[in-house]
Amino acid sequence: MAIPERDTVYTNDGNRTVYTRESSGTGWFVGIIVALALLAIGYLVFSANSGPSTSVDVNGAPVTEAPADPTLAPAPMTEAPAAPATDAAPHD
Repeated sequence: MAIPERDTVYTNDGNRTVYTRESSGTGWFVGIIVALALLAIGYLVFSANSGPSTSVDVNGAPVTEAPADPTLAPAPMTEAPAAPATDAAPHD
């Protein structure tokens, strides 16, 4: 049995809070991984809006193009449609 004067957990004062070491390597490892994941997510979320502004000016004059020349005729067809097949496969 431990000697009460040397025991660090033993105390005569019931109102005094006794602090014990309750940390584990696994808890620290998981905590660091979670913290790094949160930092990475925050970086990706907030770095997406760092580019220049690409707003569209809706109050500007519309761009107009000249109409197509109506005097141009459609291009003539250069190939005739395929002739119907006359040689049918023999039926067994």
